[in-house]
Amino acid sequence: MKPEELDAQLQKIRELRKKRRYSSSRLNRFLDEIFHLRFIENATYADIALWLRSYKRTKVTKQSVQLFIKRHLNEIDEQV
Repeated sequence: MKPEELDAQLQKIRELRKKRRYSSSRLNRFLDEIFHLRFIENATYADIALWLRSYKRTKVTKQSVQLFIKRHLNEIDEQV
C-alpha cells in the first residue's frame, strides 16, 4: 500500500472514533434520591445499589454508584 492510502484510511478511522456518542447514565433519574441516601441517611454504596435493585428495578454495582456520585460531586464543585 502507498503511504497516501494508509494516511487516508487512518484519517477515516480517527474521524469515526471522534464521533462516539455517550449515553446518559441510568442513574441520572435517581440523582436526588441517591444523594439523599448517601449524605442524609449515610447509606453505603452497597446499600444504594441494593435499594436501586429492590425498589427501582435498576441493577448496578456499588462501584458504579461510587463513580456516579464522585462524577456528579465534581460537576457540582465546578459549578460553584
